[in-house]
Amino acid sequence: MLKVKQDYYDNCIKFLEQAFWYEMNCNVGTKSPDEAPFKDDLMKSATMYWAVNRKHTSWCGLLYDVAFPDKHPWKNNLSEKQKRILAETYKTNHYKTWTMKEHLFIFFVHRLTGSAMDYSLDAYGYGNSVLPYLAGSKDLDEMLTRFKEYPRPKYTSKGYQIAAFPKIPESKKSEYRLAGDHFICELVPELIDDMLDLFDKNPGKVFTQRELVNYMLDWNTSRGFKRFKFPYNNVVSDIAMLVPGYVDEFSLVDLGPNAKEAFDIIIDFSDNPNKKTREHLYDELLMKIGAELSFNASSVSIEDSVCVFVHWIENHIDITRHGHYKHLDLDKVFSNHTIIDYPRGRQKPMLELGVIDTFNGAGVVTGLKVLDRAGMAEDEYKRLVRDRYDLKN
Repeated sequence: MLKVKQDYYDNCIKFLEQAFWYEMNCNVGTKSPDEAPFKDDLMKSATMYWAVNRKHTSWCGLLYDVAFPDKHPWKNNLSEKQKRILAETYKTNHYKTWTMKEHLFIFFVHRLTGSAMDYSLDAYGYGNSVLPYLAGSKDLDEMLTRFKEYPRPKYTSKGYQIAAFPKIPESKKSEYRLAGDHFICELVPELIDDMLDLFDKNPGKVFTQRELVNYMLDWNTSRGFKRFKFPYNNVVSDIAMLVPGYVDEFSLVDLGPNAKEAFDIIIDFSDNPNKKTREHLYDELLMKIGAELSFNASSVSIEDSVCVFVHWIENHIDITRHGHYKHLDLDKVFSNHTIIDYPRGRQKPMLELGVIDTFNGAGVVTGLKVLDRAGMAEDEYKRLVRDRYDLKN
């Protein structure tokens, strides 16, 4: 039976509700973040916190720009970069004649190259990507040609997990420099053909997300490749979101490592110490959150969003040298979470207790970096916070 740590669960629900407000009012809407009916300086300052529904996350933006512009959720609130990409997409108009084969290739390329993720950017789904160049392709054959000839960086791992691609065979080493390029150009088309054959053999069947992901993972295993669980989950979620009739968007999903980290924070495992029961508890919590929210959100949207909840509770903001947020005063910009003794990330009590003099210039502090630098144990920090704020144990 699911048992939650109520304070963590309540904060998760609060985060999701606040993120939904920013999503509808500032992300796809045109309101100023200053108009929010709650005070959260972190969320107000960083757009990575402005979405719950997957279709409104920045890391899906390029899919709309390149392959589904007629469904674009940001038509009234486009960045200049999006406008330029869309202009090129509409100029060629090839997207209108693409079939499921081309759509699947676009999904695979996007997710296997890192989803253009870069949290140091305001539009964090617009880092390195070959997708805009592929928009000029008439069909899959031309996509493959353009992918191979693209001269700029295609991959990004700033906020995303790149798959562990198999080694390039000796016979192909003269043609490919990167293992990812070889996998995408030589093997992904085979997987796409097998997926299309699966759909043809099951006319009218709407797959659960887990069914189709497991099919793809088994495809890898049968060829001696590692199982690309994270990118393949995202490909299947893209299908569910953008190509109706193949996958049930509201079916349960397997959690990625960041979502598991979030759920491990929320779930009280004292009555269920056996790790084998965790997957069942994850499903229960996923459904519990979905039922409590004031808006409809698919399981994959919740899975995506609870990953960001971990960043929110850690007060994470990427202020790398080229980052969009380097102007912010990190001693003042915090979320409104109420887990006062939370020991990870960048927390206001760390300043007030003198654990760190300033967060400005300290780099990106995640996990236990601040306490580790101070030579302080988690329990000691929590005790100091409880004593300072007269909190109950």
